[in-house]
Amino acid sequence: MMTLSNIRLENYKKYANFSLAFEEGLTGIIGRNGSGKSTIFDGIIFALYGEVRGQKENLKYAKAGEKENVSVTLEFEIDGKTYKVVRELRGKSQVAKASLYHDNDALLSDGVKEVTKSISKLVGMSRDAFMHTVFASQKELTALSGLKNEERKKIIRKLLGLEKIDKIELEIRGELTDLNRAIKSFEEILLSESAKKEIAEQQGTLTKSFNDKTKEVAAIAASYEAKQKELTALTKELEALQKLKEEFTRLNSELTLLQQNKVNQTQNLSVTTVKLQRLNSLSIQYEKEKPLIAEYRALEEKLKVFQTQKEMRLVKEGLEKEQVLLREQYKEFKDEISALEEKVKSRPELIAREKRLKEQHSVVQEQLGKHETLEQGLRAEIAKLQGVVAETEKRVAKIQELGRESACPTCTRPLLDEYDNVISALQHEIRDSYTQQIEKHHGELKTELDTKQKLSAEKTAIEKTINETSTALKILASDEMTLAKKNEAFIGVTLKGKANNEKLEALKEASYDEKAHQEAETSRKGLEAKYRELIGTESLIKEIPALTDEVKKIEALIKQIDADIKAKETLIKNHTYDEKLHVAKAKLFEEEQGKREAINKSLREGEKVLESIKGDIKTLQSRIDTDTKQRVQLQSKLDDKNDYEKLKSFMAEFKNKINAKIAPRISQLASEMYSTITKGKYQHIEVSDEFDFFIYDEGQRHSIERFSGGEIDLANLVLRIAISKTLAELNGSSSVGFLAFDEVFGSQDEERRLEIMEAFHTIKEQYRQIFLISHESEIKEMFEKIVEL
Repeated sequence: MMTLSNIRLENYKKYANFSLAFEEGLTGIIGRNGSGKSTIFDGIIFALYGEVRGQKENLKYAKAGEKENVSVTLEFEIDGKTYKVVRELRGKSQVAKASLYHDNDALLSDGVKEVTKSISKLVGMSRDAFMHTVFASQKELTALSGLKNEERKKIIRKLLGLEKIDKIELEIRGELTDLNRAIKSFEEILLSESAKKEIAEQQGTLTKSFNDKTKEVAAIAASYEAKQKELTALTKELEALQKLKEEFTRLNSELTLLQQNKVNQTQNLSVTTVKLQRLNSLSIQYEKEKPLIAEYRALEEKLKVFQTQKEMRLVKEGLEKEQVLLREQYKEFKDEISALEEKVKSRPELIAREKRLKEQHSVVQEQLGKHETLEQGLRAEIAKLQGVVAETEKRVAKIQELGRESACPTCTRPLLDEYDNVISALQHEIRDSYTQQIEKHHGELKTELDTKQKLSAEKTAIEKTINETSTALKILASDEMTLAKKNEAFIGVTLKGKANNEKLEALKEASYDEKAHQEAETSRKGLEAKYRELIGTESLIKEIPALTDEVKKIEALIKQIDADIKAKETLIKNHTYDEKLHVAKAKLFEEEQGKREAINKSLREGEKVLESIKGDIKTLQSRIDTDTKQRVQLQSKLDDKNDYEKLKSFMAEFKNKINAKIAPRISQLASEMYSTITKGKYQHIEVSDEFDFFIYDEGQRHSIERFSGGEIDLANLVLRIAISKTLAELNGSSSVGFLAFDEVFGSQDEERRLEIMEAFHTIKEQYRQIFLISHESEIKEMFEKIVEL
């Protein structure tokens, strides 16, 4: 038997984080509309079957973060074994996850579909069957008797899952309609026997025409082949003549190219000879002026020496100027370093002074703390004494208000004659004891405050001196850093000065003649134009040997070309090509080719006729083949129709058997409960095959509408429970141990509510858990257990 243990909802609909333990017995789940009562049972269905009402996107708690998960955890028992199912929608995209555990959190199944499949197997019901078996609403109860017969019949058939059989029957009728329509269509298009005979005669006539035309086309094809052989022989003759023509043309082209090449080489020889003569004249002039090149290069070397000397003089002058600046920096750094060294000498003394002041400050701070503690103690003691005085004064005032008959503060007996003595004693206690102590503590407090003020002033003075000393030390620390940088710079100036002195010593003998430098530069510029001209000439006359060789090569090439021209002229003169013969053969070829094309045209026309006859024969055969296939398809449709007719008959018989079984079973279960609830007043409720309801009163059958509203409500209730049990039995799972009813009280008065609750108390032994959801807070006392939302 299946019972619920507990459920946990996280970010699910109205709940951010909610847990509920399900107890055994009759439990009321009470809350205002919109408080989330039905959400708990929505969560149960979601956990078990992963299905929800409405959009999946609306499941998440409105205030949950975008990346937070929706989670429902349900624990339940089946036949003493514990199970836990966890369903989640993870992340922004709400990816579904599911896990099923049993006993000690051992994983039984994982994955959305796998878990749903395992749950259905454990419970023995699908989601719809489970819903109709376990849950019921006020709307369902009133519908059982309040609606018209057809509407009531639809609801009950839906609760029992019988509408699926109706749907199957409807689908079968639709299939039979389609099959009858298809069979009729096939019968209309099939060939008759006379049509098939006519097609056979047409096939015979076309076959004879095809054979006759085939012989005619074969004769034309033989004529075409003979003409093709004649053209092949002519083609070979033309190819030979064409080859002779191409060779003759090539020889003439080669001769023309040789003659043109001779003209080109003769011109090239003339140009090269003139260039060679001009270079020979330049070579003679170059040899005369060649010494000027050596003179110009000697001047360039001399100028390099002068430039080096000039650069050394500039370096020396720069070093001398830098040494003057370095001497000034040396003296300046030395004076600044001496001043800073004198200044930082006082730093150790200041450090020691700062240490002493901090020690004094700690002592004063400690003394202040002690005096503040004493001050707080005195103030607390004064407040305590003042409280005692106030309390005593209240007692005096109370005694005075009560008079002489009031009780003694210590022994509680009436004061009577001791009234004045008690008043006087209490006033004396206030005046002589507490007031004196308070005045004493005020004096001690004033002394503490004066001492504390002096210590505070001393502390402030010490802190001021410490701050001044600390500031002076910070300044000296900065001066020490400056001193270190100055020393570093001083060492750098000293080293730089020594290095410069060494360089100046090396340049001591350096000399430079600026006038001689300028004279050499002027001489070089005067020779520069001639020098460049001679260098250019030198480059040109280097070509003389190559040009001499080139003239010899051109002369030899012209001689070879003359020999080649004579050889080509001889070959052309002795060639065998006959142009007239070539033209005659080409004309004959064209005439014979025309004759072949005429034969080919006749051949193509004959073949076209053959293809047409063949197409007609194929079309006729296609009609025969199509008719054969359609007859096969028709037979298949007839076989399908026969199968569906058998299935239709079977479903009708099955439905009759189910109806015959369901109505009596519902009647039996409902009668047993109704008899118990009404304490034997009504022994039997009858449910007809058409799901009309009747109640037997003193052996007489009456329509349910005859009875009072309370009796109808109770009848509806037991009928709904009977339907749930029947459905569980049909699904092979009669072990569900709980029921849930949503707002079954509706707008009923108190008397009807009591009757319904009494009914539930009567049947509760049949179910380990019964949950009633209601927004009526007035019925809380009717339940064994209450969950308020």
